[in-house]
Amino acid sequence: MSPQETANRNAVTGAGVGTVIGAGAGALLGAASGHPGAGAAIGAGTGLLFGTAAGASSGQAYGAEAQRRYDNTYVQCMYSKGNQVPGAVRRPVRRYYAPPPPY
Repeated sequence: MSPQETANRNAVTGAGVGTVIGAGAGALLGAASGHPGAGAAIGAGTGLLFGTAAGASSGQAYGAEAQRRYDNTYVQCMYSKGNQVPGAVRRPVRRYYAPPPPY
């Protein structure tokens, strides 16, 4: 399974689970106030919103991790073949400080 498919599956699963849990919690709270149908609808909408957000965040994190692993593997392969590997060069930062005040 590709990283994109896994990310998509995480988002869909999060939305589905969030909707079911939200509907259940909304129905329970709505039943306490005498309106279980309205509570279930509000809970399902809220669960869908938060479940989708959580699933998308999880999918994005997985995608970033997969990209990082690919990049590392690519650099190692290129280096092992004798190619120059691009990288960041750190140059010392020269800082200037104000002189101390006179006595």
